[in-house]
Amino acid sequence: MLEIKSYKDASLIPEEYLPSLVDSEIECWWSRPFDEYKKCDDCGAIFSIEDVYGSLEEFRKGRDDWTDFNCLVCSCSTNFIYEKKAFLELLQDYIKKDVSAVLLVTAEQKVEGFWVLLKTTVWWLVENEFATRPGSYDKDLLKDKLSNELFWISDAYHKEIICLHQIYISPYFRHWDISFNIMKELFYLNKEYLDFPVIWEAKYDNRFYPISRSMWFSNLLDDKYWYIVQIIQKYWLVLDFLQEINWYSDKKLISNLFKYKKESLRILKQKKKTLNTKFYN
Repeated sequence: MLEIKSYKDASLIPEEYLPSLVDSEIECWWSRPFDEYKKCDDCGAIFSIEDVYGSLEEFRKGRDDWTDFNCLVCSCSTNFIYEKKAFLELLQDYIKKDVSAVLLVTAEQKVEGFWVLLKTTVWWLVENEFATRPGSYDKDLLKDKLSNELFWISDAYHKEIICLHQIYISPYFRHWDISFNIMKELFYLNKEYLDFPVIWEAKYDNRFYPISRSMWFSNLLDDKYWYIVQIIQKYWLVLDFLQEINWYSDKKLISNLFKYKKESLRILKQKKKTLNTKFYN
């Protein structure tokens, strides 16, 4: 049995959920398409859980049992990009901020999914949330673009915005109704944010890209790792979408999902990128 648990104030998440929430975070960032499990000590190639274990299922069976993995590009040794202890410490600090969260919890009290919504400023978002990958966005360019596109001024660095990120549903429970219901619950928790702009960082090779584009998010700026910052002018536009849409029978939505899936593949092809090894160097 699955239960959706909502926390307008994420710092109130029960302590008992945090270890499995961290496991869920790990599976999110260490699996494809994020791939941030292992990094080569020499060439900087990054690898996913699937690269090392073959599948998420095998990883779950042998979690932490196999740490000796050599780079598939140059055969040098690799190390964890992040470790579980570091994840837990970051999470405990993170949920003390202005954060809301919705968790997907099993009858065994195990977290199998999460969506997180953060109220923050343009400056904090760029400097701390989107600054985790080497040589990613040009920070000044991103701050300027967010300022101009969302607030129509050149320096809106301290303006407040809503960031929708850290989104993950375990592959074992990835059904449209669950994902959609979690999204609705998360946004309905914070209706007082109606007039705030919303930021979403997607990936061109992620299944959420067609969803965010279909929800009227526009593309703002991308980086060399296929991440794309997307924006929508007002929070209430997302609420309108969630209230009006019928996820299963809306023909326009289904058409848009296919259209934006093709768009993401076209962009990847134009960038002359493959969906194989990426590098953090």
